Amino acid sequence: MRLNATSFALPVVMLLCLSACDLDPLGLSEKKIGGGYRLLLAEDGGFAVLRKGDGAGQGVTRLGWRKPFIVAVTGDGYWEVFDTSTGSDNLSLSAEQVQADVRVRDIPLVPAETAWKRLRHYRSQW
Repeated sequence: MRLNATSFALPVVMLLCLSACDLDPLGLSEKKIGGGYRLLLAEDGGFAVLRKGDGAGQGVTRLGWRKPFIVAVTGDGYWEVFDTSTGSDNLSLSAEQVQADVRVRDIPLVPAETAWKRLRHYRSQW
């Protein structure tokens, strides 16, 4: 079988087109946290926690997790707590509100960049 230039060029052009789009067909910009929640690495280098079925989330600077909870601190200093067992979330909490909750107050937080390095693309924490 002899290959010609068109049979080689078409896949290359298709790959270039896909890489230029905002598509992420391999899911390399997301890593699994747990319970269906994911950490997204945005194009601008920021991070966001994505809930089940969501394509966008609030930017986060620090986060931590312990089954079934994910705790995140947003760029504007608010806190988000996600309960992966029920799918509920409490957004825009104060640090005092989080510290008052015995279920989540002792979850250690790390910079989002560190969390990204610890997580895996295809295996969640739980």
